[in-house]
Amino acid sequence: MACLRSSSVSCRPVTGLRAMVCALLPAVGLLLGGLTPLSETVLAGDRPAADASTPAGAAAKTATRPKRVLLISQGPDGHPPGTHEYVPGVRILVRLLQRPSLQLIPVQADGSWQDGPELIDSADGVVLFVSEGARWVSSDAARLAAFQRLAKRGGGLAVLHWGMGTRSAEPVKHFVALFGGCHGGPDRRYKIVETTASPASATHPVLRGISPFAVHDEFYYQLKFAQPSGQVSPLMQVSVEGKPYTVAWGWNRPDAIDPTLPAGAYLNRLAETAAEWNAEQPQSVAGLARRIAEFRLGCSRLLTAEHAPLPEPEKKVLLERCRNWAKNFDTQLTAVEQLSSDATAEELAAEQTKMDTLVRKLVGKLREQAGQLS
Repeated sequence: MACLRSSSVSCRPVTGLRAMVCALLPAVGLLLGGLTPLSETVLAGDRPAADASTPAGAAAKTATRPKRVLLISQGPDGHPPGTHEYVPGVRILVRLLQRPSLQLIPVQADGSWQDGPELIDSADGVVLFVSEGARWVSSDAARLAAFQRLAKRGGGLAVLHWGMGTRSAEPVKHFVALFGGCHGGPDRRYKIVETTASPASATHPVLRGISPFAVHDEFYYQLKFAQPSGQVSPLMQVSVEGKPYTVAWGWNRPDAIDPTLPAGAYLNRLAETAAEWNAEQPQSVAGLARRIAEFRLGCSRLLTAEHAPLPEPEKKVLLERCRNWAKNFDTQLTAVEQLSSDATAEELAAEQTKMDTLVRKLVGKLREQAGQLS
């Protein structure tokens, strides 16, 4: 899951809506990384067709349709023109996220938004860009419950700027449990500054191609993050009053995989997730590089996860395999990045075949280990 604060990706100071346009670029990668509901994944063609009335059949049906991304905005909230532009911001995201694997559903959630819970229940992921969003999520019990159901089934969540905000402290707890961070309570801090925004990690796949840049913007800082500390992955940082603060982050909810699953079912769930991620066949060098980077990020997540269902010996086997898979993905990503953007169809197909082979071996090893524990 990903939670973003608005900033810009630029080599010179930018402000207002233009700054927000650039800021949405990292959100795209983060959201896509979170759109893999672990209970609804299967490798197309890898198993016999299943009855759609059974759980397995429902999973197969889900794997064949695009992921539904609900992009929630609102009308003006009284801030000056060029700031807190929720509807234009969502329009920009829709343009950035266009791809066959996604069904983008922009909605304007003004007023009571009675159909909201139903829309959230039908989504695989949500982007939240509204006024005082942390308060808004908790202000309606049915709405909050819908967000919690989405989180429980492994949906992706992303939030931008005031969408993570609340003036009162009461909504902070619920919002942090969903998004991993919040700008909330009477002690919240924010300031308009001209500063340098810098990637907090040199290796995180979401940050590939992003270098430090100058920006003039309003930043929320001293955010309230999920505890215990260390769960959240800092992505972008800025200096405010001489101190570095995290203003964009990624977070894996601890309940993303059911910790009560038997060990074999847990490993099969991981295998199904990897298989579905590889079902999309990129049509460009950039698309294939993105797909490999997503798999590499998945390896990092596995290496830092608790894997509570696994006995200690099986956990060690999984982690060793993850380290090897990570090296393989790093090697292939380097090879793909050396291709030119106008690479031939044959060159792209050759690299895609290598990717398919790596993933099928990965999936096979996970299922083999799962079978030994069943």
